[in-house]
Amino acid sequence: MPRILVVDDDPNSRKIIELMLSSQGYALTFAENGRDAVSKAQAEEPDLILIDVLMPIMNGHEATRHLKADPRTRQIPVVALTALAFESDRQEALSVGCNGYLSKPFTRRELLEAVLGFLPSDAAPDARQALA
Repeated sequence: MPRILVVDDDPNSRKIIELMLSSQGYALTFAENGRDAVSKAQAEEPDLILIDVLMPIMNGHEATRHLKADPRTRQIPVVALTALAFESDRQEALSVGCNGYLSKPFTRRELLEAVLGFLPSDAAPDARQALA
């Protein structure tokens, strides 16, 4: 079962992502800020990290820099989920090490496509079937 770390300071956003993904065969864990995300990623080594950009304590860009600098977590794909929707925002996310970028609000389909793009093809058959 693919493991996804969802990082967002907004409890409503975390709940929406949980509703979109939990029925698709993913094991989800959550963090409320970048500092917690780095700690959980180092301890749990998830298969994918979905991270909000604008958060207190440590923002998503700073957390991604830490994750990509650490040999234990640098290989974990990181997808930025953000309300920042300009091309320059996408470029900044990619420049700090994010592997993908998804603007809020997003649909369930858009989220599933983004997630599936970073997991092995045999992972989460429920999610792949949902997109068929």
